Amino acid sequence: MYNDDGTFLRPHFFIRPVMHAFIDTEIIAQAPVQYMWAGIGDTYAKYYEATISSRDETLEHYTALGVNISSMCKDPILKYGKKGLEDHKNRTASYELEQLVLSIIVTTGIASIFLTRDFTPDYNSGLAHAIFYALTKYPVIEEKHFHGEVVGFGVLFVLLCDGQKEEFEKVYEFNSSIGLPVSIEQIDISEEEFKETITRVPEMSDIRHYPYKVTEKMLWDAWEELKNYHA
Repeated sequence: MYNDDGTFLRPHFFIRPVMHAFIDTEIIAQAPVQYMWAGIGDTYAKYYEATISSRDETLEHYTALGVNISSMCKDPILKYGKKGLEDHKNRTASYELEQLVLSIIVTTGIASIFLTRDFTPDYNSGLAHAIFYALTKYPVIEEKHFHGEVVGFGVLFVLLCDGQKEEFEKVYEFNSSIGLPVSIEQIDISEEEFKETITRVPEMSDIRHYPYKVTEKMLWDAWEELKNYHA
C-alpha cells in the first residue's frame, strides 16, 4: 500500500489466501515481458531475505517450512531465467518459461504464507525491500521502474552486506545477463539521492529481524564495492 505521493506506506496481508489459482502459460507468454522480468528480481530475493532474516532464530515449524521452500524461489530462477525470458519475448510457452511461472507465482506464494507471522512481514522481507521502499521517496521509482526490478538491485546489497561474495558475483552476472539493474544509474537515481537513501535504510522495519544491525557504514562499503566491481 502506498501514500498518494507514491511513497511506500505498509504491506497489506489478507486474512486467508485465495482458494484457487488458474495459470495458463500460453496466455502469460503473450503478456508484456517486462512483468515477468521484474517478477524474477522479486522472486529470488525471497530466498536471500528469508534465510538471512531467520538466521540463528528458533523457528516455528511453519516458518521453517517457508525458509526451506524459499530455495525454490531462487534455484529455478537462476537456472531457467535467461532462457525463459528469451522464450517469453518470442511468445513461446516453453518448459523454461513454465519453470519461471511456477517459481514466481506458486513457490513465492506458498513461501510467503509460511513466512508471514501475525500478518506482519517478520521473515517475509529484508534489506532488498528496505532499499526499495526507501527509494520510493523519489517519484522516478514508481513512474519508470518496477518493484521487482529495484528489489533485484537491492539483493546485491543484501549479499555484499552479508559477506556472500560468491553469491553476489552469481547474482550480479545473472542480473547483467537479463538486464536487471546493477547500478543506481539504471534506476535513474543520482549519487546524492542514493546517499540520502542510505541514511534512512538502517531504520526500516523490513530489517528488524536481521541477525545483525545493518549500519550506514555497511551500506557505504557495499556501494563502493558494487561501484568498483567490473569497473
